[in-house]
Amino acid sequence: LPIEEAIREVTDKGVLVTVSVPGGRELAQRTFNPRLGIEGGVSILGTSGRVRPYSHEAIKEALGCSLDIARGAGVECLVLVPGNIGEEAARKRFTLTDEQVVQVSNEWGYMLDRLAEYDFSRILLLGHPGKLAKPIYGDWDTHSSRSESALVTVSEIARACGIDLAEDAATVEAALAGLSAEVAGELATEMARRLRRVVAERLGWAEERVAVNLVRMDRTVLGEAGEMSPWQMER
Repeated sequence: LPIEEAIREVTDKGVLVTVSVPGGRELAQRTFNPRLGIEGGVSILGTSGRVRPYSHEAIKEALGCSLDIARGAGVECLVLVPGNIGEEAARKRFTLTDEQVVQVSNEWGYMLDRLAEYDFSRILLLGHPGKLAKPIYGDWDTHSSRSESALVTVSEIARACGIDLAEDAATVEAALAGLSAEVAGELATEMARRLRRVVAERLGWAEERVAVNLVRMDRTVLGEAGEMSPWQMER
């Protein structure tokens, strides 16, 4: 771990590390945490440890540029991911070029509408269902302030599958952790099928051109729908 590595650069002795945010308890009340049932402090978000300030319009322009670059590089089978977790999982499982993977962030509606202007042969959506479940019922902007919690969608699909989720689960990951691997896989596969269908409909494509791969926070596969071989599966 980066913190442990930094400590070991200066000492081999045992060290107790406390990570804190001054005023975090008060600051947390102005965040999304209370709606998730997380109390008592602010969350430290992100997988890279960096916060990148973005203009909403700049993000959209960058996404369009990413499509231009991918097409210019001869990419036929594109991979769309929400962020770092999805990209790391994609590169772990498949052999991919740098131009082939595009981080969409929360702009799924915009990205798919732009994508319809290009002639990519196939697309793969890959990431955690905490983000990717949201478009299933129409939340194409997946930002937490502009969409419902993905747990709402996951719970509805679970009920349709006859699967009982823990009532006290505050996040999608926690809800899935309360299921056996087999049942969690069944639920994730149904989510992937539904997401594949709505994405194909929005694009006006045949479903065969769309694939979905849902993963856990540890980047392991939960469930999938569609043909994965165009992305040169290694594992």
